[in-house]
Amino acid sequence: MHKIFYSITALALFLLLSTAQPVCSTDKQQSPKVESSVTKKVENGVAIKTVVNSSSSTEKFTNPDGSIITMLIKQTVKSIYRTDRESSNSKLKATAWVTDKKEYDTKLWTIKDLADNGGRWDDYYRTVIHGCCASEKTYRMFDYKTGKYIFSSSAEPASVVITNPPIKRTISYISVNSGDYYMHEKRKTHRDEVGILTMSSTDSNIDRIMIYADNVDDMQWSPKLSLIDEKHPAGSDKLEFAGSAGSGSAATVSGFSVKLVFFDNSGTAIIPIINDRLHIENAILSKGISLKRIFPAENMAK
Repeated sequence: MHKIFYSITALALFLLLSTAQPVCSTDKQQSPKVESSVTKKVENGVAIKTVVNSSSSTEKFTNPDGSIITMLIKQTVKSIYRTDRESSNSKLKATAWVTDKKEYDTKLWTIKDLADNGGRWDDYYRTVIHGCCASEKTYRMFDYKTGKYIFSSSAEPASVVITNPPIKRTISYISVNSGDYYMHEKRKTHRDEVGILTMSSTDSNIDRIMIYADNVDDMQWSPKLSLIDEKHPAGSDKLEFAGSAGSGSAATVSGFSVKLVFFDNSGTAIIPIINDRLHIENAILSKGISLKRIFPAENMAK
């Protein structure tokens, strides 16, 4: 995976002390306990600082059937800063423990990533890779119940919650300007691709489309992503509605659209959601933008 970080001076990087900050969670049960250690050395005139942040916290996760699981989350982030580089090297490891016979005696999952920090985000465990050198921050989402990788995003995702029947969808966008390895490799060979829009459930991807643009330079950054419907014409990052009790899940996930507004209004795309799919045939697109469905034939690698 291509690893990139915020662009700041090498000396400033060396002086920084990075502390992992878990993402806010409405189900969080205790503030994380954080322990830090710092070691410094000089090799061939290069100052090297290693920072290790370890944290632990308990979380409650509600299953679709209403049952509640309490987890102990242990996380360690090791970051190495060097005065001869603008980028650092960070490795994250997070492990979830649940109770079987004794308190927190059973490992539920372990996530390892080349990331700066991580924590709970909605129904996902999210790792964060900071951007650097004209590259965007990247989020990587893992199923909180299993630790399975689901999707990457360089824009804040939006979500839809349907209460009857209970259905949840997350809409995300990853740009070719992100630090994600998959998108970095795509950028080398397909110069007109600007990003991927993905619709996911909490444990799998539902649909995915590639977005192409003639004006790549202005549209290679992540757009503003929002969801629109009759009640929210200006857009929202979260929609919630009742649905129809007698209908299936595919028919229920309809009646709203994804709106993407690119940098400096260089382009706009409005893509309807119909029967639980990104309906590219009815999309409203600015001149020079085109779409192609790439799921399930083409998947982003972990």
